[in-house]
Amino acid sequence: DRLLNDSNSALRIEAQATFLRLKQDDPFGFLKDATEELLPLHQIILFEIVANTQELPMPDLASLLQSPNTSVVSFAIKLSGYYQQFEIIPQLIPLLDHDSQPIRSEAIEVLGKLGAEESEAIMIAKFPEEEQKVKLKILEAIGTMKTGMQADFLKKEFLSSGEFLVAKTAAIALAGYPGFDKESFLAGAPGITPQLTNVINHSTNTLIRN
Repeated sequence: DRLLNDSNSALRIEAQATFLRLKQDDPFGFLKDATEELLPLHQIILFEIVANTQELPMPDLASLLQSPNTSVVSFAIKLSGYYQQFEIIPQLIPLLDHDSQPIRSEAIEVLGKLGAEESEAIMIAKFPEEEQKVKLKILEAIGTMKTGMQADFLKKEFLSSGEFLVAKTAAIALAGYPGFDKESFLAGAPGITPQLTNVINHSTNTLIRN
């Protein structure tokens, strides 16, 4: 067990991977007491084991999402999405206030994939104060959820953000949004610039937008 938190990252991941493979009654138990960082490469290795091991017992995601170890929280968010744990949505939403920008971004992405409509208004309320990376995740999540309730928000950010990546991401979200019609939008959009017209045309063309 000592190796599970060894300062040597190579020894640590080897011990954690072995634990995950062999500890049948509680394979994710090592995460509860993890004090060292789960490095990005380590998370990939552990995720591959999860994906290729049948009948792994479900981890206690609600507990892991409250871990003081930010990297454990990150891994638990990813597991929540992988296992499509809709019941964990109430524990994911508070992470929108997490001090870590990557954690907020990851939580937003998974909430979008889980279709957590109850989180949409919270994301939009936080949008003005967030940094660009998080703003892009919020726009992507709204585009993924497609509730049909936020077309005006997406149009506003597209037209007035003044940031190319924000406008592009809002345009991509609009492209597949319920009820959105590009031609009527362009005809009625106040003050739309040739640059923004190109962005919306590019973003609605599924052959080239990526």
